[in-house]
Amino acid sequence: MSSKKKSFTDFSERLLVDVERIFRNDTTWKRQDLVTLHRTCELCCTVLIESKRSQEAGKKVYLALENILTIRLRSIVAELESINDEQELLREYHRCWKSYQASATVLDIGCSYLNENWVKRERLEGRDYVYTIYRLAMITWKKVIFSPIDRSLINAIHHTMVEEIHAQSINPSRIYTVLESIVDMFANDVNQSCSVPEKMNNVFEAKVLKSFEAESKTLFRSMVGLDSHKELKHFVKCAVSCIPRIEHEFCHILSKHLECLLENDINKCVRDYGRDYVQAMLSLRKLPLFRAFDSKEFLAVADLVCVKVINKITDGAKEGNPPKMLALYCHKLLQKNQCSEVLKNELKRIVEVAAFLNDENKKIFTKVYFALLNKRRIDNTSTSDENESLMISMLMKDLGCGFEDKARIDRNEMAASNAVHARCQDVLLGIGLKVGIQLRMKFFKVTELPESSNAMRLPLELEQSVSEFKVFWSQQFTKYGLYFNIPKSQGELTMNVSPLKCFTLQVNTLQMALLLQFNHQNIFTVQKLSENVGSSPETLMTAMRPLIARKVLIVGKNSAALTPASCITVCTDYNSNKSLINIAKAPVGRVPETNTPKLKTEKLDAAIVRIMEREKQLKPQSLIYQVIQEHNLGLCPIKLIKDRIENFMEKKYLELSSDKMLLKLSKCTKD
Repeated sequence: MSSKKKSFTDFSERLLVDVERIFRNDTTWKRQDLVTLHRTCELCCTVLIESKRSQEAGKKVYLALENILTIRLRSIVAELESINDEQELLREYHRCWKSYQASATVLDIGCSYLNENWVKRERLEGRDYVYTIYRLAMITWKKVIFSPIDRSLINAIHHTMVEEIHAQSINPSRIYTVLESIVDMFANDVNQSCSVPEKMNNVFEAKVLKSFEAESKTLFRSMVGLDSHKELKHFVKCAVSCIPRIEHEFCHILSKHLECLLENDINKCVRDYGRDYVQAMLSLRKLPLFRAFDSKEFLAVADLVCVKVINKITDGAKEGNPPKMLALYCHKLLQKNQCSEVLKNELKRIVEVAAFLNDENKKIFTKVYFALLNKRRIDNTSTSDENESLMISMLMKDLGCGFEDKARIDRNEMAASNAVHARCQDVLLGIGLKVGIQLRMKFFKVTELPESSNAMRLPLELEQSVSEFKVFWSQQFTKYGLYFNIPKSQGELTMNVSPLKCFTLQVNTLQMALLLQFNHQNIFTVQKLSENVGSSPETLMTAMRPLIARKVLIVGKNSAALTPASCITVCTDYNSNKSLINIAKAPVGRVPETNTPKLKTEKLDAAIVRIMEREKQLKPQSLIYQVIQEHNLGLCPIKLIKDRIENFMEKKYLELSSDKMLLKLSKCTKD
């Protein structure tokens, strides 16, 4: 209320004091003072004049500022006109301009209320001679300073740059600042008859403008790498006003800079690669650097860099394959029970990043995503159908018709799967058959069956239900065959080891088949079990190890290691704090196998030699990965592979590169 009682004169006097401090380059001027200036200017424009609000207050402030600028510049021009030495003129003009331009920028920010309200309204009413404060400052500089000395200043620039006078040391940045000031004046003079590029071409020779262009590119490279970008916006505006084509060059320089930043951030992704990768990609678009740009072309550079980097696929682990990595990250998140909002936000961020994939990589992402989606459905590991539907709907918007077609097929398959399952239950109830197991069936259409068919024989407890389902299928769907994916199927068994307590075991079909054998006999050899279930002893032992590790099955005392001759029995005094025990997804526990024959190192050595002869050089981890993929080696411990690689290095067959990052064939080998 007290501020309203003050007169216009009170506020205007305070405003003039602040303006004087700005143009004195007062080092004590702080950000808070700028806020105070803004408030004072606002009060000056809104104060009551003659008991009513009007535009007169704003007009008085504008005229006062114009008068201050004119008086200040008239005191400077006399000094500049008296200078006869061209180099001295350039030096003094450079000094005066830098101080004036910086002060005019601060004043324009402090008087933003005047610009956005009074000036804007005046121009809407047709008063084109009214300008924003910064433009007013430039026009006043041109009229008061530049016009009286323009010929002397232009001659000084030409004599310095074209005739190459080397009698005195020439400061390129000083010449550039003078040229930049001239561009700034021409760009803000709305009354000139030709464009800024045409005006500069009329005033200066081609060599001067080429030098201005080259220096602009050099300065832009250094400025984008700085932490502070407060001068970048004005610099870019002046450079593009003078040479419009330079905007394309700036975009190219900015692209290289951002690509380097992004690749460095991606290389730092270690702990949670998927999350860190998404963060690195999205952070690029929010750099403080982009606050300095108004052009849409500059703002689009970050997206173009993201597109380039994400589609640069390298061989090796999933980290070098972004579409696969993003699909696996989705898979990981959609199996986690976390806060729904946190999960949804992260899924949205993944969708934003996936939108940068090109058409080919979108196809890879789509293929891997739906393969993992089927895995989640088969394994019943998805957090919720709501999250799955949300993710698919978001991806459909950004990944195009390819993903949309696949999503529609998947949705139709799931609907058909649920319909077939419901119809099967109705048929079984209709014929009065009480099935011993509950079918929680999921089916998917495939163009071809797996190459290796599983010859596993189901036990009697399962055979009846499966047979009834096959009959139902053959009657209902004559055009379609039926294939049971036994390796991916699973179920639950109830284990009664005492009258007081029972346990529910979640096991895969092969584990279920071998456990059901113990309903008919107490002890089996591994070989006998494999014959009963129709599986090889090696495959059966792999399925058996988690059961032995959880102590559900016990290896006979006389068996020092798990072999086809080992005797297996069920633990009759089994005990656990949990009643539901998930064995199907449990990590395979190691059972001591002291008598198991060791892997022949000859095969392992041959694989290493074969791979290195083919690839010539590899990262150590890539070599280990490729050795593991060799089909004839079976399950090969990583430690053993590392030992054999070290053996080759000791024998000088392999050596490390100078940066210790790559393994390559040694010079002795090549010779």
